[in-house]
Amino acid sequence: MQISISSEIDPIKSVIIHRPGIEQYFVTPDHLIEWLPGDNELIHNPNYLLFDDLIHLKKAIEEHKQLSNVLKHFIGESNCLTVTKLISDILQDEEVRKNIISECLELEHSIHGIAHSADQIKKIHKMDIDDFIFTLLTGRDFHDNQIQYFFHPIPNLIFTRDIAAVIGNTLVLTWGCRVVRRRENIIAKYIFKHHNQ
Repeated sequence: MQISISSEIDPIKSVIIHRPGIEQYFVTPDHLIEWLPGDNELIHNPNYLLFDDLIHLKKAIEEHKQLSNVLKHFIGESNCLTVTKLISDILQDEEVRKNIISECLELEHSIHGIAHSADQIKKIHKMDIDDFIFTLLTGRDFHDNQIQYFFHPIPNLIFTRDIAAVIGNTLVLTWGCRVVRRRENIIAKYIFKHHNQ
């Protein structure tokens, strides 16, 4: 990906956005409580997804559309890039796709101890691109939401400003302090490394 930013105050030329989507439906009240009572102390909730409340998805989509329209007005539609389109583009490359799958599954195993069966791994590799993107965002199978590949959805992807920073011609990928954002980090790494825009 070609990048160059030499000023914090010059007009925006291009921006990456992500519309709130289906991943928000998989956020539950259990994901909203940061601290849980323990034996004479509070313990961090491993399911906390950095949200204080469930969002009203229809309203969030409307507000995002308004923001997108303002951005497109000033920088042009072709300069308003969406995360899902960028992911879709790089997933055309079979090697990139295999690497993303492998890293995301390894992440799930290292954090949550999830060991995917050979059938699950085979199935995720055979998904079409749209179904795989759905799985990346929600953690679930597109055709059967009871099948879970990843422990958490990634609703925080709407905060694309957190994914990276640019200084001159150098891109600095961030690494989420909270494990719930690590799949986003993997996705961002592959977008910035392999997308040609």
